Amino acid sequence: MSTTLQSPLEMVALLGLSTLSTQRLWNFLEDSQDHESTLIKVCLSNIEELSVFLSPLVLEKSLMDIQRDLEEHLGPQCWVALVGKGEFLVWLSEKMDQSLFEDKMRIFLDSFRERNPQNWAFSFNAGGCYVDEVEDASEFFSYMAKTDLAVKKSKLQGPGRFFLLKQEVLQRLKKEWEMDNDVRRAFEEKQFFLVYQPLVEVESRQLCGVEALLRWNHPTKGAIPPDIFIPVLERLGYMVEVGKWTIHQACFDVANLHPDIRVAINLSAAQFQDPDLLLCVKEALQNTTLAPSRLEIEITETTLMYHTEQSTQTLHQLREMGVRIAMDDFGTGYSSLSYLQTFKFDKIKMDRTFVQGMAASKGSVAIVQAVAQLADKLGMQVLAEGVETQEQLEQLRKDGFNEAQGYLFSKPLPLKQVEDILQACLNRVWIL
Repeated sequence: MSTTLQSPLEMVALLGLSTLSTQRLWNFLEDSQDHESTLIKVCLSNIEELSVFLSPLVLEKSLMDIQRDLEEHLGPQCWVALVGKGEFLVWLSEKMDQSLFEDKMRIFLDSFRERNPQNWAFSFNAGGCYVDEVEDASEFFSYMAKTDLAVKKSKLQGPGRFFLLKQEVLQRLKKEWEMDNDVRRAFEEKQFFLVYQPLVEVESRQLCGVEALLRWNHPTKGAIPPDIFIPVLERLGYMVEVGKWTIHQACFDVANLHPDIRVAINLSAAQFQDPDLLLCVKEALQNTTLAPSRLEIEITETTLMYHTEQSTQTLHQLREMGVRIAMDDFGTGYSSLSYLQTFKFDKIKMDRTFVQGMAASKGSVAIVQAVAQLADKLGMQVLAEGVETQEQLEQLRKDGFNEAQGYLFSKPLPLKQVEDILQACLNRVWIL
């Protein structure tokens, strides 16, 4: 809407407020037009429950108390109105930072709750933005939309949180929104693809497997790092479907490689909790004729943190199918050793940070050696990630590591290049 606001009567129609309340807002805007101000929306997060469990009279009185306390504690130069079901719009004729915003909101909360013990049942969230000027209806509702977004962000942080949408935050959120849209399009248009990073036996230098890694080339922005787009896939709820495709495609790609080459696939937490995971793996193996022992499922500690009993059962069922199980990023979580007690993994993949720290830290060297000894005593293989130098590889060989992975051997490659390497390598031996 681009119509210039000519009178308070138009504000009545736009906001659905009483004429008196809108006249107060109109007067407030005229008095504050030369000052930067802050627009805030305060929401009762649990208004549905309150509407059910409180009588209409009690709820109405509480809403009046809220409006009175907001007017009293947010300062004399403010306008407050109930604009929706449990929603209050507040306009302050001052520009607040996040700290002042939170302080004022907590003073309001304390006052409201002291008024009546029953008021502790009320849960609040609030969001605000800065206002430069309001000349027409479209600008006014643009600021209203920003307060709605700020409230949404505050609710993501939990009840009783307050979020101030500053310009730099708005720019960051816009980039996130654009990335969300790009990922949605990439999912629908099947723009994701797989590359494979070789896994090499330390002692023999033979290529023994590959890790399937998801990649995305944006049509105009080029290659997008996986640590950028994978969290978006998870947040948008696409990771399970993309994960199913990954399992089928990786099994298909590797099935016709050398029979001693395995494929490792990392499962996200969403995939691991998917009730169709076992069926997906079973169908992928059947449809591609890949031997189950050539498929290695990688699980991180973060993935295992929730639903521990269910997680262990899923691991056992995968094992019964003949699939190998590896713990990925070992040593970066909180419960590595406890998981090794509850399930016998086929392999431990030690996180790259310890390998890269060996040259400068005796502590890293000690951890690397201890992990190798632990794996040996538990009857598990151990692989080192992030190997980049001959010196690192030699140290890992001395410490008893079975396999290594990293840029010393190769970056992740398209399947065709992996096939070419296998044809060029005598007995799969990697020439460094």
